[in-house]
Amino acid sequence: MRDEQPLDLLARFGMSDIRMNRRSVLKRALAMGLSAPVIAALLAACGGDDDDSSPTATSSTGGATATTGAAATPTSGGGGTTGGTLVIGRNIDDIVHLDPSSAYEISGAPPLWLAYQSMLLAEPDNLNVFNPVFCEETPSVENGGISADGLTYTFKIKKGIKFSTGKEMTAHDFVFNIKRLWYRQGNPSFVAADLVNDANEVMAEAVDDYTLKLTLKQPNAAFLAFCAGQLMWCGDSEAIKAQGGLDTPDAATADTAEAWLDQNSVGAGPYVLTSWKKAEEVVMERNPNYFGDPVAYDRFVLRYGADSGIQLQQLESGEIDMAMELDADAIKSLDRAKFDVIEGPLLNHVYIAMMMAEDPGGILADVRVRQAIAYSIDYDAYVNELRGGAAIRPASAVPLGMLGADKVADLAYVQDLDKAKALLAEAGVEEGSEVTLSFGGGSSYEGVPNETTAAKLQADIERIGIKVNLNPMDAAQRLEDFRAAKLQFTFSEWGPDYLDVHAYAFPFGGVPDQAPSLRIKYVNEDNVALLDQAIQESDIAKREELYVKVMTNMINDCGFVPLWQPISQYAVKKGLQGVAVHAGWLVLADRIRPPA
Repeated sequence: MRDEQPLDLLARFGMSDIRMNRRSVLKRALAMGLSAPVIAALLAACGGDDDDSSPTATSSTGGATATTGAAATPTSGGGGTTGGTLVIGRNIDDIVHLDPSSAYEISGAPPLWLAYQSMLLAEPDNLNVFNPVFCEETPSVENGGISADGLTYTFKIKKGIKFSTGKEMTAHDFVFNIKRLWYRQGNPSFVAADLVNDANEVMAEAVDDYTLKLTLKQPNAAFLAFCAGQLMWCGDSEAIKAQGGLDTPDAATADTAEAWLDQNSVGAGPYVLTSWKKAEEVVMERNPNYFGDPVAYDRFVLRYGADSGIQLQQLESGEIDMAMELDADAIKSLDRAKFDVIEGPLLNHVYIAMMMAEDPGGILADVRVRQAIAYSIDYDAYVNELRGGAAIRPASAVPLGMLGADKVADLAYVQDLDKAKALLAEAGVEEGSEVTLSFGGGSSYEGVPNETTAAKLQADIERIGIKVNLNPMDAAQRLEDFRAAKLQFTFSEWGPDYLDVHAYAFPFGGVPDQAPSLRIKYVNEDNVALLDQAIQESDIAKREELYVKVMTNMINDCGFVPLWQPISQYAVKKGLQGVAVHAGWLVLADRIRPPA
């Protein structure tokens, strides 16, 4: 396929009408499971969008590739005068921590990238290739960085990289941070689990100051993706220790650095965290010791905007330079002489979660009731009305663009009220039976107010005779209760912990003690065995077959049902350069430059 020209590709996939705008091509290409390079070619062939948007497509098909090319550091490029402050608006009330050992929320991704970056980086237009950032080259079997048995990964750390503290980065710092991540046992600790032996020892070793050796207890086909994310967030170990940070087994109870690291950073990224105010803003200053090309702005601010309406006001008033979550109406209202729209798919999705245990699940403990609710929902309305068409819908909690997700598309639930009512009758559920839908009040997901989503779910489900009681909660409390498995019924958003299908199939697939399965008390032992095989399988076709089985079981068990997978639309000041949607980090803000 790589020898075909873009217009040939358009014809081949039934998209030869050159009037088709980029969003249409994007949606169809993702639904067909096309890879990122193919999508990029299709978009290029389309030219400009009908509404003058400038999309940047991203997707991932699950085949990670190493590269030994140039490091993935920002380039200066063009742009206007540097200095000043870049302000981005987003609903950031989900952020709970910015300590790299405990941060686990979607909105924390942009500032955490700026503070810590990672060992590797997948570029926005090809999430299957991992480029070196802190290492000299990406490990591979060919260059000796990965052992023949797939159990040992060796990274040669670049010399001369300095943390914001001025201390040089070494392999010892990575060892400390990986151990601290594991031993603190916070929400993201699982990404280090494959490095931990039966004696609870983390198999991370500094062979010398610039050589990091990681040993897996079993092969992990997604491990390079792990190394492009939180596993390799590295801070100055001495500075963290000075604040009470520990890399020992007692860190879960004795480490005292979290509060300080929520307000300060000691990474090697282009910016330094100087403050975070819950549901207000994250503020960062330029890192004078940054090893890469200089960033354009002296300060970066991620500012809270509760919903699309507020972010639109902030953008039009000049309070922010970029709004990440405008809804369809807001996008249409923009003055295109003043603002551009950058469009691209995310690997996030918004989903409903139904408790499988009788306490507190009630009638939802019966799979037939969960399936009935799934059949009651008018999914097209969420995509076309709530998101204005800027969304697609996966069949399972594995988003389209991930390995195998397109293969289960025909299994997606669609609205069928008669089937829903028949399932309720079969389950012996009386008309008027009640469920409580809890949600974060005054908050939103991807520009859609939670109150709007909740009201739509209520209206849909009550058409089959189940009464839905709405329970708006403080957003942070709702998340805390969801994580504690206290909610009967809720909806939430999920983003990738690393760029691989396993980042969804594993946590959503019914593996005991894995969030979010744990949050609805979902266990599927067949999936546990399948996932153990899949993560060790290096053959892509065989791997896909295993994940398709897992996804099929997930759909049938019906604990999680996706409502939409957004095609993000970032509204930016006219001429702002370097903005691209990134499916993992949301946006690489260090690459943004002022208008020329």
